[in-house]
Amino acid sequence: MSDTPVPAIFYGHEDENPQNLFRNVEHYIYLNCITNEATKVIIFSTFISAGSEADSCGREEHIRAAMATVIAQKSKLEFQKELLALRLKDDKVGERITAAGVSMWSHLHYHSHLQKLVHDLGVANTPVFIHQVREALPRVIRDLTSPAPADWDVFLDKIKDADINIIQDKARWENGENEKAQNVRITILENQQDPMETLRLQMQCALINQLMQTPVVAMVAPQTRMYNTAQLSQNNPSTR
Repeated sequence: MSDTPVPAIFYGHEDENPQNLFRNVEHYIYLNCITNEATKVIIFSTFISAGSEADSCGREEHIRAAMATVIAQKSKLEFQKELLALRLKDDKVGERITAAGVSMWSHLHYHSHLQKLVHDLGVANTPVFIHQVREALPRVIRDLTSPAPADWDVFLDKIKDADINIIQDKARWENGENEKAQNVRITILENQQDPMETLRLQMQCALINQLMQTPVVAMVAPQTRMYNTAQLSQNNPSTR
């Protein structure tokens, strides 16, 4: 951070341009990889001379307008992230939900939220990000929209004007198909033998066959010799 050029202190004099202050501080924050918003505010305030004319001119219109421009520019990315992260859950399609005390169909609540984000992002008249948003929709709603709408207004109108009866019919059919597919998968898994268990049984059978084919070596019991006591006495001098 010591190698980064430090912005000059802003006093709010007539020959000072507030835009230069914003630009220099933004550049300083970027070079130092500062992402925490509270830290940014603190750093910004350190480059304004305390008790100077800048303390009062901060309330003037040209400073407020410049600040609003900077804030709006920084918010674009946040609006974009929120737009691409917005989801309509599959299990809520065709159902009513309550938001802020108001009951409405889930796709209309989604439409309202999406429309606001598009307006805040300023892309209502362009087809930017429509493809990504459409692909993230549940298939029931996605099939009711155009794959290549001219702009956001066309896309949003398709969602808003969708017939709830058609949505519910499609949702019921979709849920039924998903349940059938899930039951098929469960049946396959139940009928499918565990491959590790199969391997274990094969090894067990091979070991048994090997043991059965190995010749058995007979154990010969030690033979006991029988001696003639009389003969031993004759041959042993100590017994005479």
